[in-house]
Order: sequence, then C-alpha cells, then structure tokens
Amino acid sequence: MKVFVTVGTTSFSDLVNYMLLESTQSTLKRLGYTQLTIQAGKSDINNHLELLGVSIFDYTMDLDRYILESDLVISHAGAGTIFQVLYHRKRLVAVVNESLMDNHQQELVQEMQ
Repeated sequence: MKVFVTVGTTSFSDLVNYMLLESTQSTLKRLGYTQLTIQAGKSDINNHLELLGVSIFDYTMDLDRYILESDLVISHAGAGTIFQVLYHRKRLVAVVNESLMDNHQQELVQEMQ
C-alpha cells in the first residue's frame, strides 16, 4: 500500500521530517504500507533512514497521478489539495502548517470537522 505526502508550494519541513522519522515509518509499515512518496516543496529535509520505499521530489504538475496511486494521502491543510483528494475519494489526513502567517488552514480544518 502507498502513502503520498504533499506540502504544496511552500515549506512544511516539520511534516516532511516527521514522515521520515524511523518511528513514523515503522508505524506505517505495521499498518501495511510499503511505499512513501513525499512532495516536499521548499522543505528542508534532514538525514533519515528508509524503512519503506521512499521517494522525494519538490514539485509536480500532475498531483492527481500521485493521489490516485495512493491508499492514504497526508497533506498540508490547503483548500485546493483537500478538495482534490476528497474528489478522488481517498483517505486524507490534513495537517495544519502553523508556520504560515495567515492561519487560514486552521480555519478550514475547523470548519471541515
């Protein structure tokens, strides 16, 4: 099974590096996931172990492809990405990027609960 992580066009180093932690990958592996693909945007990436098949890239013009290929999407809480994932009826975990100046992601997530 595949996990796709996307952070959009900004930096969300906390989310990217959390997904690369040994403990996070170990949990995903226990849940049956075998591949982790990360669209990292401008994020700074720390050194990491790879317990799963991990691929990382900055940007893509074909986000739909990665969403469709995934069993779970973990995303920044950007409106466009949330609606795109829900449109494709994929499991979604939306994470608020608290480092952004305008906390519109928090407002969106609160409204969607």
